[in-house]
Amino acid sequence: MDFSVGDISGRPRSGGGRTRALPHNPAMEYAIVAFALGVLLCQQQAELLAWQPFMAGALLLGLAGCRLAARPRARLTTLLGAALLAGFAYADWRAGLRLADHLAPALIAQDLVLTGQIEDLPQAFERGLRFRFRVENPPAGVPSLLNLSWYAGRDPVRRLRAGSQW
Repeated sequence: MDFSVGDISGRPRSGGGRTRALPHNPAMEYAIVAFALGVLLCQQQAELLAWQPFMAGALLLGLAGCRLAARPRARLTTLLGAALLAGFAYADWRAGLRLADHLAPALIAQDLVLTGQIEDLPQAFERGLRFRFRVENPPAGVPSLLNLSWYAGRDPVRRLRAGSQW
């Protein structure tokens, strides 16, 4: 099946180049849905699990699926299982990275003197301003990016600007 190559608008390009169309592959669409379902299943968990066994299972199922070329239904089933496990492992790994960067429990409710830069525009709320603060050389137990609040009534709320150093 041939078709004329066009730009994003669908109009043919000048020069009249022609190429072969890629065949429609519903297995890829199923794999994307299975991966997304794996991500969704991970988000339903009450706590994070180790992601490595899920990724190992995805790799083993993927390899098994590649060896089942003569049995298309079995191949599709194993590859969809691999995509589901890969989605779960990916979401679990990313969540673990995000949760690893937190304030140490011993430092909660402690006064800390930190220097850094306001990363984005401060957002007003009923009692003051909220903003993201990038810490320069964070000490042990302090994440490099903090969400802070500056409460009204404290001077210099009006001087908080994105990019300013504190």
